Amino acid sequence: MDDDAIKKVAADLINHCLALTLRLTRLDEGDHSPVGVASGFLVSLEGATYLISAGHALDKGGWVIETDMVVESECRTCCIPVNGAWIIKRFTFGKSELESVDISWAKIDFEAFQKSVAGNKKISGKPFEFMVYQGPFGQNPQPHTPYIYASQNRVMVYEALGKRHLEREPSYEFEMEYTGRKTKDGLFVFSIPDHKGHPHYKGASGAPIIDPTGQIFAILVGGCEISDELYGYPLWDVPNLIRISEDSLKHQ
Repeated sequence: MDDDAIKKVAADLINHCLALTLRLTRLDEGDHSPVGVASGFLVSLEGATYLISAGHALDKGGWVIETDMVVESECRTCCIPVNGAWIIKRFTFGKSELESVDISWAKIDFEAFQKSVAGNKKISGKPFEFMVYQGPFGQNPQPHTPYIYASQNRVMVYEALGKRHLEREPSYEFEMEYTGRKTKDGLFVFSIPDHKGHPHYKGASGAPIIDPTGQIFAILVGGCEISDELYGYPLWDVPNLIRISEDSLKHQ
C-alpha cells in the first residue's frame, strides 16, 4: 500500500470515528451558554439506547448532546438533554471491588427529541442522525494492532451578537497500540508515538477507542504524558455495570 492509500485509509477511519463520537456540552444553568465539553458515544443494549462517557466527564449536571440542527431565529444549536446520568467511580459487587471505574451512562429518549423538532419550521440543518453501536461488547484489544480515537474536543468560546458561541476542532490518535498491559485499576494501556499534552486531549474523555474494522474496545478516560500512554476503560464491562445498577433499582 503506497503513502496516498495509507493516508486515505487513515482519513476514512478518523472520519468514521468522528461520526461515531458525540459532541457533549455542559450548559450554564442561567443563560444556557457553553461552559464545558466532553465526548461520548451511543450503544444499543437490550432494546434501549444509552449514551456512554467517562465518569469524570459528566460529573456535573447540565449536559446535552449537540446536533447539526439550529434554531435560526435564535442562533442556537438544537441539543438533546442528558437526564439522569449514572456516574460510577467506585463499584463493589460481592467480594470484588473495582477502584476508579470512571464510567457514566444515561438512557437517551430520541423519540421525545424527534417529536419536539418535527414540523418546527424554525429549525434548519442536517437531518437528525447519529450512529448507534450494536456490538460486539466482549473482546479485549490485541497487541501490535493499531487503534484509533477521534473527538471534536478542542474548543474556542467567543462572544458575538450578545451570545456565547463555541467552535470545535478535532484531536485524534491514529497510531495507538495496545501494550498488552492494564493499569492497577484494570484500564487498557495504549502506547502513542508522542503525548501532545493534556490540553490537547481535554474534552476527549468518553470517546470510543476503535480498531480498523470499527469495533469499539474501550472508552478513553485518561493518559500519561511522561510515558506516552492513553488509558481506556474496557467496553465489555459496561453492559454488566448497567444491568447490575438498573436491577438494583428494580429491587429497591
